[in-house]
Amino acid sequence: MIQFIAISVFWCAILSGGALIYQSAILPGIRLRLRYQTFDLRDRLRALVITGTIKEKSQAFQLLHESLNLMCVSLSRFDLARVLQASKALDEEARERAASRRAVMESAPPEVKQIYEESLHVFEVALVFNSLFVFLIVGLSLGAGMLLKVGVLRVKSAVMKKFADDTSLVFFSPGTAAV
Repeated sequence: MIQFIAISVFWCAILSGGALIYQSAILPGIRLRLRYQTFDLRDRLRALVITGTIKEKSQAFQLLHESLNLMCVSLSRFDLARVLQASKALDEEARERAASRRAVMESAPPEVKQIYEESLHVFEVALVFNSLFVFLIVGLSLGAGMLLKVGVLRVKSAVMKKFADDTSLVFFSPGTAAV
């Protein structure tokens, strides 16, 4: 039992150290790259206004430009917990606003749609990398649960096979006679 506790503490320390390195050294670089991609998308959207493909006062430009500006400053806040919390907090009015925004983006010119879809991809990547350790811990927990279940089933089948093969094993209980 002591060995199991020591091994558990060791792997928890390794996982904590990995999380610290990921959060302090790796994730900021990933966020910076995503932020530069968002700046690029915003610059491409502004270039569409300059070339006259879309008007600056158009609703599609305004919505997408506002979304890209928000993404530039808040990429670190896109994680699974906030998405789930926001989706639970949506009321009917917020759903209608979101549906009308999607309708505006669907009626936008193809170039704007492409920038919009690329911004969704940047959002998805930020969501995955910001929630990576949640996915890792859930995956490890599910994996450990599956290994435990498989191990218990193997032990059970081995014990049942032993009982079937070896008839010399007898359980004694006070209420029954021994055979």
